[in-house]
Amino acid sequence: MKKKMIACAALLAVAACGEVVTWPAAPGTAATNGAFTVKVNGRDVDVIEIPKPTHCLKGDDAQPYYAAFFDADEEVTVEVTGAANMRRTRILPTRRGIAPQVKGEHAVSFRAKPPFNVAVEPSGRHGALVIAANVPEEDTPRPDDPNVVYFGPGRHRRDKAIKLGPGQTLYLAPGAYVEGWVSASGTNMTIRGRGILSGLPWQWGKGPVGWMVALKGKGIVVRDVTLMSSWTWMLVFNEAEDVLVDNIKLLNGRTLNDDGIDVCRSRRVTIRNSFIRAQDDCIAPKHWCEDLTVENCALWTDVANIIRVGYESLGREYPFRNHVYRHIDVLHQAIRNNKAPDDYWTENTISIQPSNDMTFENMLFEDFAFDSPQAQDLFLSLRTPICRYGLKPHTQGGHARNITFRDIHFPKNRPLGSYGIWIHSVDPDHIVEDVTFENLDGQEEFHVPVGIRGVVKNIKGLPCPK
Repeated sequence: MKKKMIACAALLAVAACGEVVTWPAAPGTAATNGAFTVKVNGRDVDVIEIPKPTHCLKGDDAQPYYAAFFDADEEVTVEVTGAANMRRTRILPTRRGIAPQVKGEHAVSFRAKPPFNVAVEPSGRHGALVIAANVPEEDTPRPDDPNVVYFGPGRHRRDKAIKLGPGQTLYLAPGAYVEGWVSASGTNMTIRGRGILSGLPWQWGKGPVGWMVALKGKGIVVRDVTLMSSWTWMLVFNEAEDVLVDNIKLLNGRTLNDDGIDVCRSRRVTIRNSFIRAQDDCIAPKHWCEDLTVENCALWTDVANIIRVGYESLGREYPFRNHVYRHIDVLHQAIRNNKAPDDYWTENTISIQPSNDMTFENMLFEDFAFDSPQAQDLFLSLRTPICRYGLKPHTQGGHARNITFRDIHFPKNRPLGSYGIWIHSVDPDHIVEDVTFENLDGQEEFHVPVGIRGVVKNIKGLPCPK
């Protein structure tokens, strides 16, 4: 145990001198196919492979991707060598302004100051490299602290839930790779560290439980860690209050139903500075949820929605209000989208779907930017459907009111007909009202396909339906 503590202290000492902190990937997790090599200030950084999809996607769409991690407290030079041609490499999000310098056919470099989470893409979304740069850790937990569940460097397998209770911390040290799941209930709990929690041993529908990380209670913090390859919902807050999620990396895309973050029956939740890639929805509040803020996040879905609010609603007596989603970078939307706007499985940037007589109100969607426009990309589906999913299907729609979309930066090279806006009410008793659009791509009027059906009242700033 003392050796582990000394090693951690040495790493922090290196970082304090303004150098780069790296650590070996856990045994059996480093990529071996030579797709990428990474150096930071001349130091090698191990690259891990995120396994390819096992559901929904096939052929060229079903490819693995990669990730590399390090710490530094000053601007660094990152060198990436790839097996593929790197001459057309993009670094997303593009509005970070990180421009790769081409170093021949198979290498690029760039400079940036941590913290940052970016996707390096030699030839589009397939086979990308995620690079996560953190600032050095402070106040690292002691392995012998009785209130710390500590996983040191190396590979670990848990066949029982990792349990947390009041006042406890789960710490995944740099180089830790833990195959398992977390069940936590209590106050003032924390999950942190530079390590990885993985659900890779379990296939879709065959996991030990119906989620990978489930947190319940008050005063919960999840920060800096990486979660990858869940078999179903990845990070779930259920009956939680006063939650902070900061600078986490969710690397999914292997299976269906692998939602990034589900906020259920919860209030006062903040999600910020994070990178989420999922096959399913990236952010998905469900059941009821109030006082939710999602900000400064890079989001990527392969099959579903960037943000899906509701659909699985409880009823009129439950609050679903006071949501803010701002400074969002949409890296990629669904690879293929042939769904009708009224399909229950929607594939949009934003889907708002109050059901079961529930009211969704007081929501702001502000400062969205888009990196890789496709002809099939849709921006908004705002409707009041009758939910047909679940053990007890609903019999009536919901209500939506006081919702604002502001500073939506649609890409200049958007294909004709993309980023449609659909606003529908299911019947005269479940309507959409008081919806405002401000500054769509900086123009007074942004020409997108607009569909309005049913009883929809007081829509401001939207061009006439086309």
